Amino acid sequence: LLKKRKSSSLTSRSSSYHHSTPNTIPSKRVKSAPSVNTKYSLYTGFPKMGSIVNDLLDFVYSKVLSDESLRQKRRSVQLSTLEYSIDLIIAKEISSGKEVKNLSGDEMNQFFKEVLDGKCPTPSIVGMITTKKSSGDTDSDSDPSPQLVLKQETDGEETSSIIYAPLFEAGSALTKLFEQQLTSTTLCFIADASSGLGTKMLGKIASSCGAGMALIQEPAWMTALANLAEQKEVSGQNLEQVMFGLCRLHAWQERDQVGESRTAVFTLPGQSCTANLLPVLQKMFPCERHVFVYDSCTDSVSRSLRNSELSSSIPLSNNVDKTITPKKLNPILAQLTSSRAGAVEAWLSSVDTFLKLKHSERKSGYIPFVCRLGFLMGQIGQLGNGQDDKSELALVNILQYMTGSRSRQLKDSVINAAKETLDQVRIEESEMLEKYKGDLSKGDSDVIEECAFAHKGILIQNKTLMDTVQPNKEWSLKAAKKMTSCACCMPGEGGESDDEEEDGNEVAPSKNDAKSQEVLKTTFNAMPSSSYVDGKVAFAFDPSKFTGM
Repeated sequence: LLKKRKSSSLTSRSSSYHHSTPNTIPSKRVKSAPSVNTKYSLYTGFPKMGSIVNDLLDFVYSKVLSDESLRQKRRSVQLSTLEYSIDLIIAKEISSGKEVKNLSGDEMNQFFKEVLDGKCPTPSIVGMITTKKSSGDTDSDSDPSPQLVLKQETDGEETSSIIYAPLFEAGSALTKLFEQQLTSTTLCFIADASSGLGTKMLGKIASSCGAGMALIQEPAWMTALANLAEQKEVSGQNLEQVMFGLCRLHAWQERDQVGESRTAVFTLPGQSCTANLLPVLQKMFPCERHVFVYDSCTDSVSRSLRNSELSSSIPLSNNVDKTITPKKLNPILAQLTSSRAGAVEAWLSSVDTFLKLKHSERKSGYIPFVCRLGFLMGQIGQLGNGQDDKSELALVNILQYMTGSRSRQLKDSVINAAKETLDQVRIEESEMLEKYKGDLSKGDSDVIEECAFAHKGILIQNKTLMDTVQPNKEWSLKAAKKMTSCACCMPGEGGESDDEEEDGNEVAPSKNDAKSQEVLKTTFNAMPSSSYVDGKVAFAFDPSKFTGM
């Protein structure tokens, strides 16, 4: 049975449902496909990785394989499970179509143009497939070509059509059309490092508060695209155009659901996909709203063990290896079970991506709303969460950012509805914690802490990430610069620069910055020296009056 399941799951490749020709509907049908809404959620309903059989096999592997081989084996099994799950959903949608259309070239361009002109219904995005050439095909070009799969419904489910189009060509065509299309809808992207609780909470708040936000929750096509990107089947400009075009097309489909705030909220599909999606989204949508919501590594791992989402326990990208050498990380992860190690690595991957974007902020322009989940959950007394419950203030802050209403007051009805949803999520989470109390042992927690410490940018598994928005009526996306020196030195002199590039390449100061530094040095040198520091005198000027400050 295990061999049969393994062979069936490995027949898929790079999140694609293979078939020899897209001219007919595939004969393969999923007999027990999960009952999920493909447009919104990919993972709900799938079996959890941490099954008894998998845990037993992983225990055997941990005894006979080296640390490096064990991690590779786990990764192979985890990715195969993820790809198999993606294939199930795509297969289900393809098999439900009543007719098939193949579009390319001018015909495809005309179809997308008619969609934007309102002459035909906007299709939903099913995902991506990789067509596999038949055995009798003697074409020298044997590389599979990614295809975009769309589903269009004209008069209900009975007349739905499955539409195939070359992925790269479709991405380019959509990008050109939407660049010329005027729209008043703002996009908001929510990335996660909390095993799904953050995106679940903010998604529910967005859809229920009545502020006029349309929710696009964990679209399945984003996971398929992230997997293709990880397999190097789409990259560079092709990846960027596909991401831009499909995000705009999906938002266009939901435009009737957008209300007063004119905002379409995308929740990214889990912390597993952050590394592959977030840098591209930031590059293609630098002026849109970005939220990064996070929780401690220990709480995230514990949460991943009790939910039913693969997105929190499968490290799709191994980008952490560029920060932590595998020789150092592999022995630590080997001390945990596969499900725990996968969740730790997925969390590290998501936070590592965030830190790299923040460290290259001047280049990337990444200035998100950094949301610490402990503030919204009212987890007072814990390191970084403070001693006072500021959850209501934190809720208002994030709502102001997501709706773009910081300069105007939110309606009382919106705030009250959001509070009610927040309370509901907090109660559900509290009940789950009580039910699964003790799912992580003291030894597991120590190993997780060791994993976080191995990352030079994290060190503490429940640390407060840089530029975390502190609950305040006058909140800011940028934390105030810390005065790490004494009053008789230059402000911040001798301290670590917050804007230092990840690779150690310092950005040259502008002429205004250089001029400001010279003015400041002259001012401080002109101050009378004394045997003690007079704090009232040393900073009795307004630095903002100087050019470039």
